[in-house]
Amino acid sequence: AAVLVKDASMLHSFNPKAELEIIPGASHTFGSKHPWNERLLPDSLREVVDKTIDFINSSNKLRL
Repeated sequence: AAVLVKDASMLHSFNPKAELEIIPGASHTFGSKHPWNERLLPDSLREVVDKTIDFINSSNKLRL
């Protein structure tokens, strides 16, 4: 995981209004490595990217 789940939960407790996403089975790099020479992203990283895009899109809608 990018952050240990117990640490993420502790950080989240400081701001319960924040969104916390746990990606089950994800590694620190979400299944990727450097350099990434593959055509497709690993499933865990694709999930992170999709959730990030959704978050940005929903945040932009709130400002309109």
